[in-house]
Amino acid sequence: MLTSSDCGALIVFALNRHRNLAAISDVELWLNPRLNRPFTLDATLTIGYGAPHQRKRPAATNRRGADHKRGLISPVTTNTLPSQLPIGAPLSEERAAWVNSIASLSARFADRARVTTKDGSLKMAKPYPRVYVPGIVSKLTGTPVLLLSDASKMPSLSFSLPAGASCPWALYGEGTICGDCYAQKGRYVMPNVAAAQQARYEWVRRCMRSPEGIAEFVSVMTDAISRARNLYFRGHDSGDMFSPAYVRAWAAVCRALPDVRFWFPSRAWRVLTIKGVSDHTRSEWALALSDLASLPNVALRPSALFFNAPAPRIPGWAAGTTAADEGFNCPAPTQGNICGSCRVCWDQPNTEVSYHRH
Repeated sequence: MLTSSDCGALIVFALNRHRNLAAISDVELWLNPRLNRPFTLDATLTIGYGAPHQRKRPAATNRRGADHKRGLISPVTTNTLPSQLPIGAPLSEERAAWVNSIASLSARFADRARVTTKDGSLKMAKPYPRVYVPGIVSKLTGTPVLLLSDASKMPSLSFSLPAGASCPWALYGEGTICGDCYAQKGRYVMPNVAAAQQARYEWVRRCMRSPEGIAEFVSVMTDAISRARNLYFRGHDSGDMFSPAYVRAWAAVCRALPDVRFWFPSRAWRVLTIKGVSDHTRSEWALALSDLASLPNVALRPSALFFNAPAPRIPGWAAGTTAADEGFNCPAPTQGNICGSCRVCWDQPNTEVSYHRH
């Protein structure tokens, strides 16, 4: 028998996949499964893709587009559910079928990475939806910028911002990891990659300036990640958390996608420990970071400051990470510099991870 908590969780999952996330944020409060209370639907919302009057599946727009169609359920509205559903109340067959169809959406999230060979090197291929940064074009090419990045080493897509500019808590100097940052050399300094990172950064900063912008970020990012249908996502292969508002926005994305496992490496933990930070600033950061770290589908890992230093331990966070010349436990250097079948960074939050210096 489905309880109202079960039903609420499933409805939240489906509604949060809607593009217009901001339009349902108030209703979501009534559907939060943690409330453990009867819920009331104060609005009739159509679940589907596109405008309320036209629900169609998006057409494939590239040669892999067929892999990225959103397998949404047929259009239905929440008014097929009772306005009041007491805890433990049985559902009719029709309503149970509706809830089960929503539950099937969560099964679409799976570990979809596979090892391939390209140009003589091992790569990790995965579905890559062609979602673009809204209203932004590359200053280098004048063309739209892809929202997500595809690091060939990892089994997941990521979100890439310019290293340094988006890293307010980086530490530079002799022996520091940031002083020899991998995201400030190699392919990351190619003009097209740097221009794309800058375009994303400009969009994110604009979004963080208003509640409407934050809602846009959460909606767009949730939609893009859900289209990938991947069980895993890395929250920065370059860049870091740069403001409390940005942290809270990511927490909203993670809540909207409870079946996706997120990994965020970060040095934002420094704001909790260093001197010279106002009590207000420290409190704002602490509350936002604590909220993100508390989510069951998030591994927020504190990153070490120096090579060969112990991995940091921050209360409430996942175990930390470091980088070392030897004695590392990340298997990538021994298997073609790819994650392969390893998912420790996501799946084992209590395990410290040491990467080979690169």
